[in-house]
Amino acid sequence: MKKQNWQKWLSFLLGTFCLLALAACGPQEETSSGPETTLAQVDEATLQQYVEKPEIALGESFVFQSAAELATQQLFDFYLATVDGAAAEEYLQEDQLYHIPTAAITKFLDQYFVDYQFDPTELGEYNMAEDTVDVAGLIVAEGNEVTVVSSQMEDTQQTIVIQVANEAGEELYQKTYVLTQTDNGMQYDSVTLAE
Repeated sequence: MKKQNWQKWLSFLLGTFCLLALAACGPQEETSSGPETTLAQVDEATLQQYVEKPEIALGESFVFQSAAELATQQLFDFYLATVDGAAAEEYLQEDQLYHIPTAAITKFLDQYFVDYQFDPTELGEYNMAEDTVDVAGLIVAEGNEVTVVSSQMEDTQQTIVIQVANEAGEELYQKTYVLTQTDNGMQYDSVTLAE
């Protein structure tokens, strides 16, 4: 009985070895020296946080080739549109205003943008004494419909083309979002209107 088990085991090992050898000697695919481009699915969390929320809340005006082009008001509107409402609740005070520390705003923006300029003194809601921006509420994203037309991944850069339609289903415009995967998540490279 033991001899049969040993023979079966040896046959299994020889069969596995032969399969591995055949696989290694099989046809080789050509490799390219350029960057790898693949069609990429956009996961729901990325789509909602990086595309849908800012797109629906900020609309056609949320475009830039570099984050340095964004005005302080646009950056603050981005914050109000994309920050987690539950996280912002800690800033709600007895006067029914959100007293948002500028340090919290810039820490949040650092996750999404490189080379941006945020100057809270340009905002009418800036409270210099407390170094906060005091607002009545967040921006709620609702209204237009965002549909992904295409998505490609090249190395660490994801390009997402979207179409925005109104509630009646009429196409309003198309945009291209270019995001780069970093150690801390995705960051915007650019957002442009399709021509």
